[in-house]
Parts: sequence; C-alpha cells; structure tokens
Amino acid sequence: MEDFFKNVSRYPRYLISITLGIFYSVFLLVKPLLNCPL
Repeated sequence: MEDFFKNVSRYPRYLISITLGIFYSVFLLVKPLLNCPL
C-alpha cells in the first residue's frame, strides 16, 4: 500500500512537468510570431 501512495504522489510531478513542457514548446513556436509586427 505504501508503494501505491508513493506512485500517486509522483503523478502530479509528471503531470506538471509535461504541461510545463507543452506550454514552453508552444511559447517557443509562438514567440517569433509575436516579435514580427503584423
């Protein structure tokens, strides 16, 4: 049962790191568009 709780406590970290990675890659893709004036 302890292993189960250890695994559950790890999942939010993976979730946060994955979402941060996605936002960061999207930001890098959008950044050049923001620099160019329309």
